[in-house]
Amino acid sequence: MLSAWFRMKYPNLVNGALAASAPLKQFVSDCDSFSATATNTFRKAVSECPNVILKSWDVMNKFSKDKKGLDLLSQIFKLCNPLESVEVLKDWLNDLYGSAAMANYPYPANFLSPLPAWPVKVMCSEIVNTLEKSSKNEDPVEILKAVYSGVNVYQNYTGQTPCTDINTDINAGNVNMISWEYQTCTEFVFPMCSNGVNDMYEPQKWDLNSYCLGCYSQFKTVPRSEWPVINYGVSESDLKSYSNIIFSNGG
Repeated sequence: MLSAWFRMKYPNLVNGALAASAPLKQFVSDCDSFSATATNTFRKAVSECPNVILKSWDVMNKFSKDKKGLDLLSQIFKLCNPLESVEVLKDWLNDLYGSAAMANYPYPANFLSPLPAWPVKVMCSEIVNTLEKSSKNEDPVEILKAVYSGVNVYQNYTGQTPCTDINTDINAGNVNMISWEYQTCTEFVFPMCSNGVNDMYEPQKWDLNSYCLGCYSQFKTVPRSEWPVINYGVSESDLKSYSNIIFSNGG
């Protein structure tokens, strides 16, 4: 994003810019844009994959109603610590799916996590094939086992991870996520939501007030959601006014 904006603001100094994975329009796009795009990446990999993931949320919610169900979830996902709230698991999975879509490179990479080439296709193949091998492909437990088989590709592709630690950021080993989180709580406010219709996620509304409260609780900051639009410009007309900017994406 800074690469593109540098070219836009100082064309007399910069001949061109390569803006890799630079979602400039996320500030002004519909809040479900990322969820729909990530889902499309999974759907293009294996068409049935998003449907299985979508079913898994209801299954997790049903199992979360008592300790026995939570213990079963902990067992299926091979969690390092017993699950006390299903929300922690679901948040972790949401982050993992988005990260997998962003790191869906056509070659093995180690950017966010050690991953094979086309990791989303590998994950989705595991999910769908595992479920198809089961004689009870509508069974709630089998759905979760299938999801775990795909998730395990992302979080344990090397086979070196003894258990699934959902209390640690999924990209903590390779990316300083706390710095990015601070930026999203100051300058880079990306409205994010999902509807469970056009995407594979649970319905979740965008609530700026709640988001601001979370930022203040964590960093004692109040996000300036309007700042990038005013300072840089991110609309469709802004982008069409400039030349020599290449936007690229690994997904």
